[in-house]
Amino acid sequence: PALGLDPAGVVEVRELLASLAGRGVTVFMSSHVLTEVERMATRVGVVHRGRLVAELSAAELATRRRLEVGARDLAAAAAILRRAGYEPIRPPDPADHVLYLHDPRAIDGPDEIARRLVAGGAPPTRLVAVREDMESLFLSLTGDAGPVEDGPDTAGTGEAGSLESGGDAAAGVET
Repeated sequence: PALGLDPAGVVEVRELLASLAGRGVTVFMSSHVLTEVERMATRVGVVHRGRLVAELSAAELATRRRLEVGARDLAAAAAILRRAGYEPIRPPDPADHVLYLHDPRAIDGPDEIARRLVAGGAPPTRLVAVREDMESLFLSLTGDAGPVEDGPDTAGTGEAGSLESGGDAAAGVET
């Protein structure tokens, strides 16, 4: 709702929405400006190809985390993690030479991930737990960040490996 407004107008729109929410009024907003969605919403729904694929509260969104796993051979690391029962996800940017794990076991136990990767012959070069922002969540929910396929590691080659364009998607917001 704030696209094209000057900074003062953006603040005014945010204050108006907060005022309406304070009076118990529900406002439904559809936007591709995910930073604004994350900033203003109390509930977020992600719609992809006409279907609601997720609905989260602001509190759930704030606690959404992932473990980023780097390795020289991501395909081997992904295979090791899949055999251990994890579902590695390749981020949409092929320049990001990492895998994402959303499993709480991985986030809370990166030492176990490291042990498995070392034992499997693909030692990690990076293990970092990060809070997932709205954009990353949106991409992972809509399939624009997809599972890693077996095969050659394409990081840095301009190939995305198992990524599919999401098409028409929007985030719905209740404030």
